[in-house]
Amino acid sequence: MIMKQNTIKGRIFFAAVAMTFIVAATNLAAKAATHEIHPSVVVFFRYVIAMITIKILLLLKGRKIVIDWADKRYFVLLTLSGILLNQIFFVWGLKYTIPSHPSLLYSTTSFWVILMLWIFNRQKPTRINIFSAIIALSGVAVIFGKNIIQFNASILKGDLIIVLAVICWAVYTAFGREMVKKYGALELTYILLGFGTAVYLPYGIYSLSLVQAETVSLTAWAGVLYMGIFTSALSYVLYYYLLKHLSATPLTLLIAAQPPTTIFLSILAGYEKLTYNIIAGTILVVFAIYISTIKNKRKETLAEIAKDAKI
Repeated sequence: MIMKQNTIKGRIFFAAVAMTFIVAATNLAAKAATHEIHPSVVVFFRYVIAMITIKILLLLKGRKIVIDWADKRYFVLLTLSGILLNQIFFVWGLKYTIPSHPSLLYSTTSFWVILMLWIFNRQKPTRINIFSAIIALSGVAVIFGKNIIQFNASILKGDLIIVLAVICWAVYTAFGREMVKKYGALELTYILLGFGTAVYLPYGIYSLSLVQAETVSLTAWAGVLYMGIFTSALSYVLYYYLLKHLSATPLTLLIAAQPPTTIFLSILAGYEKLTYNIIAGTILVVFAIYISTIKNKRKETLAEIAKDAKI
């Protein structure tokens, strides 16, 4: 039993680390892709590639999906928020802003999740949850304050679009846990991607006319492929796997671990330079993660985690 519990803990840790690096690199991949390819086309290819990837994983694991249509209202909400609007806003926003900003903005997801769960009487926020969320928001404000003072219109436009993506992701997180426990991370991701692809398909096919393939570099296509396989498929599965074993608030605070990784990769790629406000803001965000992780105790026991584990 102890060995099984350690195995589950190891899988949770691996999933958290893998998701952090996948999402951190996503910002660079998306920037490279949207620089040369219309955002609508990038979104379309993300859906198609992700569907193929997850279908292969389902076949390899020998899993079948049985849909309970009584859950259709959840499917509509989660597809609209996490699959359609989140991805559309993310890709469009990154066309105008720099790679580190989306990652930093997503670190505020915990604030939005806490707010939504509280409004809908699903979970009363603790003082530590509120305090850590405020610190994370403060860190983001420190970083973006420079753009407001100097008024970089393009970056601010992109950042505001990304905020909409973050709110959609918070909805996806706050209301997805019941469904992932019922269907499983891999299965639910495939169901939601299927609905999202079906809705987007007509416009996606039309958007292909916006691409001049001969002018697109291999780097841009590699960015699209990365987002389809790793971001839209694997990271979504990992995220819902973690959501299955962690409550929504601690999980969203783990997202705050992504900004330092993204900033490091972005600097290496030459998209931006390390500045004092980025350093100060990142320190605040990391501190928010620290106090939340140390002070928050998981409500689920290891026995409950082992019972629910499927992957």
